[in-house]
Formats: sequence, C-alpha cells, structure tokens
Amino acid sequence: MVIESGKGTSLHKLKKEMKMNRKERRLREKRLREKQERNNKLKGNMNMRGFPKQLDTAFENVNEIMKAMTTEGQESLDILNNKYNKFSLTNLGMLLDMKNSKGDGFSVLVMDTNDRDVFRKRILSASEGIKENFPHLVGTKKSDYQGIPKTI
Repeated sequence: MVIESGKGTSLHKLKKEMKMNRKERRLREKRLREKQERNNKLKGNMNMRGFPKQLDTAFENVNEIMKAMTTEGQESLDILNNKYNKFSLTNLGMLLDMKNSKGDGFSVLVMDTNDRDVFRKRILSASEGIKENFPHLVGTKKSDYQGIPKTI
C-alpha cells in the first residue's frame, strides 16, 4: 500500500490539521496560564475573606484608634451615634466622619500605610475615576484650586 504525502492529499491535510490543533492547544494553555497568574496576583492582594488587604489593614488601624480613645472622646467626636453610617470604604482606606466641638463635620482618612508615595499613587489612580465618573467636579481654571496646599 502506498500513502501519498504531497500537497492536497488527505495525509497532508491531516498533518496540517494536527499542527493547527497543537497551535490552538498551546494558545489555550497560554491563556489559561495567564488567567491563573492574574488570579494569583489578585489573591495576593486579598485576605482570606476576599477583601482587599489594604482595606482590611486600614480597618484594623481604625480599630486600634477606637481602642485607644475613651468612650467620652468617641462621644465628643460624635462617632458612637449611628456609628455604622460614620465609616466609608474608599480606594485610599477607611474614611471616618466626625464632628468637632462646634458641631462642624469633618472626615479622617485611615490608611494601611504611612508611605506618602503610596498615598500619592492612590490619589492619582482615584483621580482618573473621578474625571470619568464626575466630570462636573473637575476644575478647569486655576482659581478652582485656590486654598488647596500644593505639598501633599
């Protein structure tokens, strides 16, 4: 029995098909590896509950602050009243809403780190989202930014 192997023969088509299958298999395997690497990278930034580590650490820092404060101090800053409405999660960390002795509200940001460069990077990252989602907040004139300190 003689098997033809020239172009256009069934053996040639079979070899070509096998070669394509190998390429597709390699491509699928590559995509799977990339997906697993992305998932592992995300898992590295998450705690066991699937919560971002930076926010988990910031929350722990808030707990440390609350433990260090007396109940009287917490009451004077109006933290205890509706305390679940006083905390907000942000990309920067935990935001606590408080009131001073005059009754004026203010916020305190508690982060997972005191590294100013991390803080600056997170602000830059957040600013892109603000530009896209809240265009009415983006100032166009230099006078819109008066009173904001230049050294952060």
